[in-house]
Amino acid sequence: VDAPMDGRIPYYCIDLGFHLDWDTFSTGTRRLFKVEDGAALRRKFEQIDKDGDGVITFLEWYETLQLGDVNELIGNCLQQGPLCRAALDDHKLELCNSAIRRVRKIM
Repeated sequence: VDAPMDGRIPYYCIDLGFHLDWDTFSTGTRRLFKVEDGAALRRKFEQIDKDGDGVITFLEWYETLQLGDVNELIGNCLQQGPLCRAALDDHKLELCNSAIRRVRKIM
């Protein structure tokens, strides 16, 4: 991806080789989202870290998080910007999950 003239990387550039350790995950999550239970946050990290090596890879992140997880995460944003406002309510989340199930049956 070519960087813009000001040197910033475009928002749509995803580093598929990223590695996220516990300290980075915890610090970043606490900076962006409401975290009331540190033990639950640690369990979430361990759930995503499928191979238990203490590092979350892009594939582990991608394969573990479900639509409901993402929706819950963005619903807990500390800043109420466009992403937070885009969080689905329970009804819309169920409609999306229903559509996903139908597509999987067809495939």
